[in-house]
Amino acid sequence: MRAWLSRTTDRSTETELLDALHQQHRFAPFAQVQGAGLDRFCRWDGSTMTDGLDQPVSLDRLYDLRVFGSDREIHAIRRGSEWDVCLAVETDQPTAGAAAADRFTHELMIWGTAVDDVGGWTILQSRRVGRVAVPIETSDRVRLRIVEYRAHTATGNAYLLYQRLAGIVPAVEDDDG
Repeated sequence: MRAWLSRTTDRSTETELLDALHQQHRFAPFAQVQGAGLDRFCRWDGSTMTDGLDQPVSLDRLYDLRVFGSDREIHAIRRGSEWDVCLAVETDQPTAGAAAADRFTHELMIWGTAVDDVGGWTILQSRRVGRVAVPIETSDRVRLRIVEYRAHTATGNAYLLYQRLAGIVPAVEDDDG
């Protein structure tokens, strides 16, 4: 499938990042975060970030933040006291500054099987990873939907233009991962 990907990259302070998240939360209510002792999914409500057990998640502990929806993503990486922020937006029509790319969607299994449901979040449990809360209601396994954009050089060589998170979905029952 052909798509057009528009990316803007900027360096932001934490306050600017929070403002960007506040403006963009309408399309991207969930985040995947990594930081000191953290690697989890969170909910962003426009002013605060909480994990699946309603525990607050502070930006000062994070180094990688991906707030995503079905057609766009904010990806922020901490660089000292500032954040490198990339906003990627997909459209089905050419727009100024957008790159044409071939769009591929695939899904990756999130470790664990459903053991509990807490306020619309499913708690997955596995020996390898432990307990992970994911923002989806299901009684089964869960997959993370990934979208890749591949473009071509002038000589015809393909390359990965960008990869973003696009959703969390239940795994189909006969899926072996």
